[in-house]
Amino acid sequence: MFQCKDLSTLSSLSKLKLLAGSDGLHKGIRWVYKAESLSLSQWVHGGELLIISKLVTSEPDFNLEAILTEAIHLNMSGALLLIGSDYIQTVSKPVIALCNKHSFPLFAIPWNLPLVDFFEEIGHAIANSNFHQNSGDDVISSIIFENHISPNLLKLQAMDAGYRLEGPQRFFLLHFTLPDFGRTAGMEQSISGNIREYLQHTFFKAGFQILSSCYSNHIIGMLSNDDTLQIKPIFETILAYISGTYPQLNCNIGIGLPVSEVSILKHSYEQAAECITFCSKQEHHQQVVDYEQLGLYQLFSNLNCMEIMETFVKKQLGALIDYDTSNHTQLIETLYIYLQNNCNLLHTADAMYTHRNTIKYRLTRMEEITHCNLEDASVRLNFHVALYLQKFVL
Repeated sequence: MFQCKDLSTLSSLSKLKLLAGSDGLHKGIRWVYKAESLSLSQWVHGGELLIISKLVTSEPDFNLEAILTEAIHLNMSGALLLIGSDYIQTVSKPVIALCNKHSFPLFAIPWNLPLVDFFEEIGHAIANSNFHQNSGDDVISSIIFENHISPNLLKLQAMDAGYRLEGPQRFFLLHFTLPDFGRTAGMEQSISGNIREYLQHTFFKAGFQILSSCYSNHIIGMLSNDDTLQIKPIFETILAYISGTYPQLNCNIGIGLPVSEVSILKHSYEQAAECITFCSKQEHHQQVVDYEQLGLYQLFSNLNCMEIMETFVKKQLGALIDYDTSNHTQLIETLYIYLQNNCNLLHTADAMYTHRNTIKYRLTRMEEITHCNLEDASVRLNFHVALYLQKFVL
């Protein structure tokens, strides 16, 4: 995608000056919007470069700080000010501080620059950039949906997108959720585009080349790497950026295992997706999880035996579940926390804010109901596995 930093490469903007927001130069520009009224919300969808026109600056209620605040809220990419006669004369320190705080690039150009030339040039630049992005989307789509393209053709497609499909490759999946209030498809698209540009920018600075694609509130990506410890800190930096820029988002990142054969690359994507599913079931927030961390979940998530697992859970926990339902008790929850605390009575009581004698009574009732001895290691193992299946798999 064409980015704010690329504006300086356009010949029509040879006199462009960056005033503030340098940390946001990675942001993609989906299109250009020349404001003709003080209200922006009904005209933009996010990702636009805002141009403050003379029509707007002539409004009696014009306030640059206010209009830029709205542009930031609407997730626009940046703003271009026309400076000079009858236009904006000066930019105040509060405006500069606002744009720096929100990493919102603020540019200035002379008022007499021919905007017709600029619109024509940036239109071509955005279209050309989108062509390469679409090529990358095609590569990722071919892998995920198994379009039966030969590995050699896939490598050629990747080269068209500027990516070398050589060596060990792994997929990652970034998933975010917006609060229901105010959520729109346009907002999701704009946010995912900005996150994608920051992600690519961050990996590029770290010496990695990645291929990525946006789909709704997902960013699917691929990079050449077989060392998880090397890339995890980069993903954590990206999560920190997301938390700071979009505090309303809940975001998790899943990382698949490296794969050397192009023909089975889809496995790595499926593993990254399993990490996101695991995060959802664990109610994780702002986590980077690689497939190797899933432990026992790896085994069960790859087994096509749901009926067997459901039968096992019912056999081990059915009596306790029925008892809790009928008597409004907490035996299942107590058992889970007891096992999570290595069967330590005091730690379990502390975790549940309950007296130890109450926990002891509940454990005794469990043994009576299930006819099992919690001192038996095999019994504890069966309960632990059943609880795990119930909580994270079924």
